[in-house]
This record gives sequence, structure tokens and C-alpha cells, in this order.
Amino acid sequence: MYAERAALAADLTALTEDQWATPSLCEGLTVREVLAHLTAETLDPAPRPPGTTSRHCGSDRQARMRLSRHLGTTPADTLARFCRVITTRADPRLPVPPILAELTAHGEHIRHPLAIPHPHDIRTLTQAAAPSAPTWRPAHPAD
Repeated sequence: MYAERAALAADLTALTEDQWATPSLCEGLTVREVLAHLTAETLDPAPRPPGTTSRHCGSDRQARMRLSRHLGTTPADTLARFCRVITTRADPRLPVPPILAELTAHGEHIRHPLAIPHPHDIRTLTQAAAPSAPTWRPAHPAD
């Protein structure tokens, strides 16, 4: 988890103002806002059932308020805030796989529109995919 955060921070150190304002793959959020979301999730995790990740980084008013608290005043400030949490453990009640899954997914939500390649370690992806919550079931199972 810490290595993924450090790699993301390193990938973002030389971004231009325009790149920070690039729309991410999270609908309605810029690259900068998704990074602030990752900081918020580490310092001020949203209440949710154990073993689950957030619904969407900016899906409701409360999420937007949390994001704005961690955005900072400039892109450099946003990155510095993220760098300060690289080795911080998010909610200790939450198992590592969902945290790592959210981190790797949002890392790609940031990197992909910027065309920043990041070769993920297979062990990281395997750990992120490890089951840590009840299995998802469709709302209307087939008969």
C-alpha cells in the first residue's frame, strides 16, 4: 500500500497546471481532486461497512466536503498533503485489500488520462483482489 502511494506521488511530481486540471476517469473529478480524495480516505475515511470501499470519490455532498478539506490551495499543496500520508495507515478496522484496491483503481483513474504508464506488481494486484468482504450478489438472482 505504501509503495503504491509513493509510486503515485513520484508519477505526479512534474505535472503542469493543465495536467492537474485534466478530467480523471472518476466522473466529474479532475486528477487533482482524485488525489485529494485519496488523501481524504487516508486521514478522514468515510463511514462505510467494514470490508468495503467508497461508492464513488465524489458521489455525495459529504464526500465533496471531505475532498475540499484535503485539496489545498494549489496543485503542489495537494501533492504535498498526499505525500504526508504515504506511510499512514487508513482506518485500521478496514482490511488492506479494499484499501489497496481503491488506491490502485484511483491511481489508474489519475494515470490513464495523463498517459502515465505504471507497471503494477502482480503481488500488489493479487492482494488488492483478495476477498475481504461478503461476495457480491445480484439484486435479482436468475431463476
